[in-house]
Order: sequence, then C-alpha cells, then structure tokens
Amino acid sequence: GTETVLSAGIYDLKQEISGVSVDRKASSIHLLHGAGWGDLEPHGTCIGEVILNYEDGEKHTIEICAGMHVRDWFLTPFFDRNVSDGKLAWVHPSSEVLGRDIGLYSLSWENPKPDKKILSMDYRSAMTKGAPFLLGVTLED
Repeated sequence: GTETVLSAGIYDLKQEISGVSVDRKASSIHLLHGAGWGDLEPHGTCIGEVILNYEDGEKHTIEICAGMHVRDWFLTPFFDRNVSDGKLAWVHPSSEVLGRDIGLYSLSWENPKPDKKILSMDYRSAMTKGAPFLLGVTLED
C-alpha cells in the first residue's frame, strides 16, 4: 500500500507476488491475512486481490476489501474489530504497546469452478493506503 512505500528502504516489500504454485482442484479456499493501515479506507474499498489461474487459461479474482474481509492488524479497543464477510481469526496482546492487540482475519471463498485445476495464484496490492498481507492459504477438496 501507499503507506508502506514510506518503509520500502527498510523492508523488501512487494506490490505483487505472481505464480505461486497450487496445481490442484479445490472446492473452497481459505485465507489467513491482515492489513497494515487497513482502517484508513472506507468500508468496501478493494485493497488487494488474489487471482486464481486455472489450467484452461481462465482466471478468477477474489477481492480483499477493507471492513468486509480485513481490518488493520494492530487492533485498538476503540474501533470495530469485526468484518462483515469474514472473521477475526486470531488475537494476541501486543508485546510492544500496552492495551493494544494484534489480529489476523480469515476469509473463506467457494470456488465456482471446483472441477478445474488451479495451476497457480497471484497476490497483489491495489496500492491504496491499506496494505494487505497474506500469511496462509488452505485449499479444501
């Protein structure tokens, strides 16, 4: 996201990761993810996406939207932690700031093409203020 560009000299941050090998069919996909500055965008703003690349050349995009699928990972007790189309999956007290928690979200998505093999996936930031990050992907048969 645009806010993380300010830290680009400190961290090796990428706007996009392409060609992550999947090479299997799946009825659903589950993401474990979060966002830096995830509450700076209005509810429903697309801050990132996962692109599925099927064996027949078709592609399908899963949007990651602020407030719907993810919020800022650095949770405050003063703002809503819940999302409308996902869930807060993990919370832990911050070791850096007293009274704050860190959190991760999960998003489950039903594959409209479960009979087609997914060759690979791409993950990309929309380069808004919110900076999405992906920690894990689980595919379900």
